[in-house]
Amino acid sequence: MGLSLRYKILVVFTLIAISLLLIIFTKKTADTDDTLKLKIEEPPKQTADLSNIKLNLSAEIDSVLYSYGIKKEWIKNKNLNVPSSKDSQKKKEKVKQSDVQLKSDLWFDKEIILPTDIPQAELNLSITHLLNSKALNSTVREDAKTRNLSIDIFAVSDSTKKITAKMKFTTSAEINREEITVCIIIDNIENRSKEEREKILRFPDRFSILMPTNIENAEVQNEIKDSKKDFLIELTVGSEKDETADLATYMREKDWKAKVKSYYYEFSKASGIILLNPSKEYLFENNIRNEFQKLGMNILTESLYDYFRTTLSDSTKISVLLKEITEKAKKTNKPIIYISEFTFTEFEIFANEIIPLKRKGYKFINYSDYLKKATLIQENKTQERQDK
Repeated sequence: MGLSLRYKILVVFTLIAISLLLIIFTKKTADTDDTLKLKIEEPPKQTADLSNIKLNLSAEIDSVLYSYGIKKEWIKNKNLNVPSSKDSQKKKEKVKQSDVQLKSDLWFDKEIILPTDIPQAELNLSITHLLNSKALNSTVREDAKTRNLSIDIFAVSDSTKKITAKMKFTTSAEINREEITVCIIIDNIENRSKEEREKILRFPDRFSILMPTNIENAEVQNEIKDSKKDFLIELTVGSEKDETADLATYMREKDWKAKVKSYYYEFSKASGIILLNPSKEYLFENNIRNEFQKLGMNILTESLYDYFRTTLSDSTKISVLLKEITEKAKKTNKPIIYISEFTFTEFEIFANEIIPLKRKGYKFINYSDYLKKATLIQENKTQERQDK
């Protein structure tokens, strides 16, 4: 009997313990579910401040257009207001009430004329990125005949896609962006490591190399030739005392002429030759120039190019160089040619930093491209004179 009582008491306590555990477990599960619910719930989406966007969007669109070299006079902002009392009654009658209402609701309605060399796909992408950053979207329509584009802009949050702004792009061959041509010639590439040289020579950008001419750099010469990159050579004209000069007045005529021919045979594919004349032996330099030109080689005049020498490095150096280029572009419509030394890192920075300039219409070419362009211009001038 005593054993049975003790057994019953044990069972009762066990059941009570189990009940307590179940209550605790159930509460924790409920708390966990509430926690999960709180974590899953998304924060309310912020509504775009359309009034502020409306205030600034037109100017921001214009900034994108300017970054592609599009001039202010090529951008027409159509008048969105209802015709004033000064307008003739005839004009008023032609304006439908629905059109007036639509126009008055628009933020802006732009008509943009584009020169033919504008990369339209890239321009459209830039505009799309701007619109997306403002919680706006757009639809683009292309005229099958004219290839002109129309862009309708609307708020992403508007399910009805009500048009808030319009743009129309028309291409014309009668307008041109300012033509700015830049040629970069890389100097002292032999001072770079083999790995750096290979990386520079693999760059897809168009530029030229100043080829070292001494026999000690035969490996570098072969690397440049194998890369098929455009190259020039640089020779020093010296006086009787300049024994280190490539061509000097102490040489007999047949000797320096023979040396000119040896340079021609060794570097016949050079697009140009730079003659340095620190001793100011101008008569001798002129004789050398004539001898090279007889062989069909191009000699750069000193006024055609500039050396960019600086103790600066990396991004600071490139910033200064690009500033010089853009400042010079404001003062001349002639091609800008700079000779400068670059590390691979500097040239990589340079290639990235000129992207906005390319977008604006700057053309970066090599020296061979420059010669072809100069020849074509001269031929056109000759033809114009003959036609008169």
